Amino acid sequence: MNPTSEIFGWSILAATFLGPVAAVLITRYIDQLRERSTRRLWIFRTLMATRRTWLSPEHITALNQIELDFQHATGVMNAYRTYMGNLATPFEPKDNDRVAHERQSMRTKILSEMAKTLRIRVEQLDIFEGGYVPQGHVNIEREQAAIRRLLSEIADGKRSLPIEVRTGNLQMAHESGALEPIAAPFPHHAGSGMS
Repeated sequence: MNPTSEIFGWSILAATFLGPVAAVLITRYIDQLRERSTRRLWIFRTLMATRRTWLSPEHITALNQIELDFQHATGVMNAYRTYMGNLATPFEPKDNDRVAHERQSMRTKILSEMAKTLRIRVEQLDIFEGGYVPQGHVNIEREQAAIRRLLSEIADGKRSLPIEVRTGNLQMAHESGALEPIAAPFPHHAGSGMS
């Protein structure tokens, strides 16, 4: 190409103006890909970290983000829709163990599909069996569920609140373990009036 030709001049002019525009557009595209990858990784890590505490706010938040950041990942979205459908299906309390196992399998499938999409190597069995929750947390969650169930039954009129009224001396434990009667804090004397 002749450096004095008109085409060469227009080429230089186009490159001068379009080069920076193209560089900015390419940089923005790469940044968007990086942000999406970061969000996807956050969702995956959060769901992995909370896979044994599915009632935690972090788990629920990450679960609700799947639709936004994995919408074009077919495997993830299919597993997600199956799980959401199961969560929306009521079940009898006697089926609790069966449903819990089904849901754990479905969460495992979602995480496995996410790992494939993110190109992270992890076995489904490791996802299914992995994760740690201290037994104390499990006990607290069960106790709180039992209390909520009891209060709900009382509020619904299915159960009454047992109340026991006791009269007489109060008992107090000593360090020795022996019980000793103590006087009631407000003794009632027959025939005495208030002054």
